[in-house]
Amino acid sequence: MFAFDAKTGNSLWHSEAPMADMGQPVVAGGMVFVHGSYGGPPSILAAFDSGNGHLIWRMGMPAICGETSVGPAILLVIGCIGAVGPPPSMQMLVSARDPKTGRELWTTTGVAAAAGSGTVLLIVQAPSGDFKVRGLDALTGHQVWEASLTVTNIPPLVNGQVALVQRYGCLTSASPADVNPSSCSGPGQASSFVSRLDPATGSRLWQADFGKGSQVRRLLLGDVAVFSVDVELPPPPGQLPPAVPPPGAIGALDPATGMELWRQTVSTELSIPAVAAPGTVYVEQTKPSSALNQCPTNRLDAVDSKSGTPRWLIDNLPACEMTVDADGHTVVLVLTSFSGRKIVVLDSVTGTELWEKPMPSSGLYPLVHASVSGGVVYVSESGHFSAPSPPAGD
Repeated sequence: MFAFDAKTGNSLWHSEAPMADMGQPVVAGGMVFVHGSYGGPPSILAAFDSGNGHLIWRMGMPAICGETSVGPAILLVIGCIGAVGPPPSMQMLVSARDPKTGRELWTTTGVAAAAGSGTVLLIVQAPSGDFKVRGLDALTGHQVWEASLTVTNIPPLVNGQVALVQRYGCLTSASPADVNPSSCSGPGQASSFVSRLDPATGSRLWQADFGKGSQVRRLLLGDVAVFSVDVELPPPPGQLPPAVPPPGAIGALDPATGMELWRQTVSTELSIPAVAAPGTVYVEQTKPSSALNQCPTNRLDAVDSKSGTPRWLIDNLPACEMTVDADGHTVVLVLTSFSGRKIVVLDSVTGTELWEKPMPSSGLYPLVHASVSGGVVYVSESGHFSAPSPPAGD
């Protein structure tokens, strides 16, 4: 683990992690959380002091198979274990832990969860096969409510008192109408919906419908709710489907009302919203290369979150993989190419490069992830994997 000053790139600290391969650092409450393993289950979850890099605690867990979520006084970890007996299946567990100590507070079954202010939104599979969303007390895990609506198994998004869930299907004839895939009358009738729930009661505050044939590809929540959506309808009878998929869109919803603030037509296979930071949405655009063994060219657009107005862009970033993180002041890119990896840090207002650092690489490893928070760039760099030497005489 490394920490760098976001403005200057000066090293603040580095610390050896108790694992070989690490995921994205999650920064909250003066701590940095990271999970990883030594090449396979069990997983390891660790917490570092964000100020000096000292390891605070570590613990072994079942395989971690979902995003770690941090809320006030709670850390949520999604684990998965193999179920006993045929047929083989996987059981998903949500474990709530004290961020300061790693001590387990409670564990329950569920496929996805997000931590809010005093409430955890948990998605569970009902006996009918549909997915439901429940509100749990964050400290005890006791159920407070179960929403009447059905949802997808995609993790909910929570930011303060704003809680969003996704839904897919067709409106039922029940009153009040629900959304259920089995109620669709034919191809192309299903829609994607985003609903805001009251974290205290589970009641629906608003619902946005993206229209027949729509499919939400990505949903982010900052000071706006950013969506990437495709709309694909079946061709008229006797006609072939179009050779090229129809264009999709990237846009934003007002979290207070669900009203659409702006929308831009894009190819959603080549353009994706990467980060929704306060005041700014960052969109990653990829242009494939026509040459073999050559990375595509990437572009990063910064647009105003409330209007979609362009602020700045950086073009011609050669990288086979580009990841982005940002806060209100700094943007950090991790660029991976055949020649290696590097971190590039930008000023969020102007897009001006502040500094960059190469990260030594050999083949596919080490893997590099970066997060930025409070004027510090935190980097997790994974090590090399090698098989143990065979015993003498073998």
